[in-house]
Amino acid sequence: MCGFLSSSVIKNTNKIQVSGPASKAIILEVGYELNFYTFEEKQIYQIMLRLIKLFTLVFVLFSLETIAQEKKHKINYEKEGYVKALVIKYEVESCGYLIELDNREKTKIAPYKLPDEFKKDKEKVWIKYTLAKKQLPSTCMAGKQADIEDIKKRK
Repeated sequence: MCGFLSSSVIKNTNKIQVSGPASKAIILEVGYELNFYTFEEKQIYQIMLRLIKLFTLVFVLFSLETIAQEKKHKINYEKEGYVKALVIKYEVESCGYLIELDNREKTKIAPYKLPDEFKKDKEKVWIKYTLAKKQLPSTCMAGKQADIEDIKKRK
């Protein structure tokens, strides 16, 4: 309930009327606070509250453990030999898609085969590659020919 709620006890009942910016008034039961429940009902109410607290605690602990496991298994791509890069659609010289390495020189490589899911302009990726030992004649002179060993999306 967010907003400007005000409450007033309706006399001689076990209800509270809550009014505010909503179009309808909300009536809340407050029997426990006003002692309208029997002793057994109070015990059940207390047990239910304890169970809710317990389940909430278990949920929070489980969530924290899951987050910790995700952080533990996060891959450091640079340590694994990957290089930051950017897939670019190179319209000049009928090159198609090139991969621009994230280095000072902005080196461009022309992959022999680029998987279709990475054929998007400005797609950030991690790549492992090897340059071709012999650069074959090609219409694209913008990048060095390379074989991509592995490629992953980068956020």
